[in-house]
Amino acid sequence: MNLLEKYKKMSKDEDSFQRYVKCGNEPEIYGNMFYFRQTSFRNLMDFKESYDKFKEVDGINRSEWKKSDSYGQHLDKHRTVRMFGSKLFSKNERVYYKTQKGLVMDKIIENKQRFSEKEEWFLVYLLILDSYFNRKINYILGQTKYVFENFLASGITEDNILIAIKEILTSKINKKVDLANKNYLYMDTFYRPYKNKCDFLSLYHDADDAQKQELHQYVEDNLRNKRTNCIISKKYQNSGNYTIKMLLDNAKILFITNYINKMSNISFEEFIITIVEKYKEIERIDVKKITNFVFENKDVFEIIYFNIFEIDYLENGKPEVETEEETVQEEAVQEETVQEEKIDDTSTKNIEELRRVSNILKKKAKERAGYRCELESLSHCNRFYFTSKKSKRNFLVAHHFVPREFSNEFEKSIEVIENYISLCPRCHAMIHSAEDRERKPLIHFIYSQRSQKLKDKGLGVSLEEIEKFYRIDE
Repeated sequence: MNLLEKYKKMSKDEDSFQRYVKCGNEPEIYGNMFYFRQTSFRNLMDFKESYDKFKEVDGINRSEWKKSDSYGQHLDKHRTVRMFGSKLFSKNERVYYKTQKGLVMDKIIENKQRFSEKEEWFLVYLLILDSYFNRKINYILGQTKYVFENFLASGITEDNILIAIKEILTSKINKKVDLANKNYLYMDTFYRPYKNKCDFLSLYHDADDAQKQELHQYVEDNLRNKRTNCIISKKYQNSGNYTIKMLLDNAKILFITNYINKMSNISFEEFIITIVEKYKEIERIDVKKITNFVFENKDVFEIIYFNIFEIDYLENGKPEVETEEETVQEEAVQEETVQEEKIDDTSTKNIEELRRVSNILKKKAKERAGYRCELESLSHCNRFYFTSKKSKRNFLVAHHFVPREFSNEFEKSIEVIENYISLCPRCHAMIHSAEDRERKPLIHFIYSQRSQKLKDKGLGVSLEEIEKFYRIDE
């Protein structure tokens, strides 16, 4: 079966047709490469537009939102998940408020004359780069890695992937028919193999030029004549959910994020300069204008840098080990109290307060556990304890049960003693790094001990949500 025949067969099969055409967020739907897309967020720049509209409810209790659609709902209801996932807004007692990151978005909106649309796009991209969508930390980086792995598994080299991306980004694409002969169109459409079995992208990659041309002509004819009898022409129909702009957005995100995914041991300043230069390869921009803005707002963009490179800014990037200085600090915080109010963690301005609160709660959590691992009854940790040279007690690690990366999911602060778990180094490593069959019982046990206490603190969370936070069985 040649390439065109295979494409026609997949288009006639109702299941494969629907999977590749639809753009929902369900795992069995393939139409969205990046699942943060929905009706209100088709393009990356919609984060800026939606933020600008969402500001109308800044400081207003959810119960007081005006009804504004035919179903008696407020339109901003559809924006809340993306506003929180991108950390542009937070909430407390049903009152929604801008974060420090949101205030930087304000500056982009207010400086329309300062930036071109392409420069704005990059700044918005950078602002949402550390977002969690679909309950996945650093979603954009993780999804980009997944897409590239699929491309490579299809036999396409990284050089050829980047060539296809650059080709479509530097071509004049004015109409849908202009897409038909671009390799990236087929890469974007079929980035996932059908039911992990039929890999159309592999067939496309291995096909000779004549077969590809035959397919391109067939798709072009369908697009030109507005037929909806094949996967691509249906997906890009005039009233459909998918557009040229979404395709080009995907290509730009993949191009820059893949470059970031390969970085390591790089300073904040070097990181910004290098990715702006990388973006310049595909768009005409004023590098100095962008970098100046980022450095003017370093307090927010540096947190994004910490998050995407998984640098624990509360520990100054160091592993959790006890130094003599930290032991003295730990003793000093013994009598301090913590106000259970949410602290905006999107700016370095609040790091010192977060660090102070964290140190207090770590100390209290270890004391409450009697300097014993809270999973001792399951893991028999007495075999693995060792004594800290400085504190003369069992060495323990204080662990956030509800991960700090998802703090914006909750109206109450997660910085409460009920969310701190004292673990021996072995159990702490297992919680993060063990096979799911080994760490799942530990997580379930902690949940059974803490779920009601967390609920009493306004941190009600289901076991299913906890498993998503820890990416169990993915």
